[in-house]
Amino acid sequence: MKSLTAVAALLLLAACAEDRYRWNLAHAWLNPRTPLPRKDFEEVVRLVSYATNEPIGAINVSRESGHLQADVITSTTVSTHTFVVEKRGSAWYIVSKSEPEIE
Repeated sequence: MKSLTAVAALLLLAACAEDRYRWNLAHAWLNPRTPLPRKDFEEVVRLVSYATNEPIGAINVSRESGHLQADVITSTTVSTHTFVVEKRGSAWYIVSKSEPEIE
């Protein structure tokens, strides 16, 4: 019975993450001065959506050491995080995450 409960909890969390991903795709603000191809935008949003419960507010893209990087800001009414994600080859990875800034 406990394993069934654990499976149900995992399915619920996965569904919540997928809903958060879809919401973030529709609402995350991408800095127009730092364009990002749609495929990369979707991958960055997916990566961060599954890493935190906070919605994505803004994404800023830059090139650091020849790698494409994005600063992704997530927040709620009580905290804010910044994720730094980097494209290595064809995949995106989270390379750092700030400690929560409690407002």
